[in-house]
Formats: sequence, structure tokens, C-alpha cells
Amino acid sequence: MRRRGNQAESPICHFVHRKEIAPECIWSVAASTDYSWPACWMVSPPNVLSLDDSAEWNAKAPAWIRFDLGPSAPCISRIELLPSMSAPGVAEHRIRIGMDVASMETVLIIGGNCSHRKWLECTLHQSRRTRFVEIHTLAAPKWTGWVRIRIWMEC
Repeated sequence: MRRRGNQAESPICHFVHRKEIAPECIWSVAASTDYSWPACWMVSPPNVLSLDDSAEWNAKAPAWIRFDLGPSAPCISRIELLPSMSAPGVAEHRIRIGMDVASMETVLIIGGNCSHRKWLECTLHQSRRTRFVEIHTLAAPKWTGWVRIRIWMEC
């Protein structure tokens, strides 16, 4: 506590409230490619927003998946990734954001050992207003796969 004259003054506290962006609020999901296999309905890019753990999106690395958060462009602060992997290994992911696809910039690079269905938590150094969020996988053991991706905004 700071003192002001004879009075004790409380420190200024800023509380951040995060809220997951609901899947129905995301305008669209696009991807560089899909990995085609007999059950191709299971690998559609929008599946990463579903709560159904049997559906996912995957493609051969390098690959990207991009979310359009709409013209309201919320202020995002965190992204959580749940990978799908046949074997654990070293992976590298670049998170890019922007108000339009042509001017997206890298805000975070995540690298290291990844495991099947073990959450990767990515907190931005500073929250940013953005319309587009892209996760670009530069390296992965065999393929790029996501069971679930959650994008959090600040309220």
C-alpha cells in the first residue's frame, strides 16, 4: 500500500476478465489444406471449434488454419491449442493476427515438445484487437492436427 499524507492509498489494480469466443461467433474457418483419408468428414477445419473430440482438422506440415472473427474485431489475449499427434515430438507453431489477411503479423512463436491431446496455452504479450487469427505450423513430427482451438477475448 502506498501512503498519501496520513492516508493509506490502495494500489491500482487492473483485473482482466477473459471469455472464450463462442464457436457460433466466429465468421469462418479456412485452412491451407486438409489431409484426405476415407473418413474425410472428420478432418474439416471448422471441427476445431466443436466440442466433439472425435472430429478434428489435420494436414501435412507446413500448414495453417485461419479464423475470421468478424468485423467487430474483438480484443484477443489468449489462444489454447489441443494437438492431435500420432507420436510426441518437436513442433513449431507461429501465431499471426491482423485486421486483414494481407497485413497479418507474427505475435507469438511456440516451439518445443508436443504431445497428443496435451493443451498448449499461448498468452499474447499484450492483448490486441484483431479480425483474423492464424496458426501456422512450420514443423511437426508427422502432420499438423488440432482437436480443439479456443480463442479468448478480453472483456
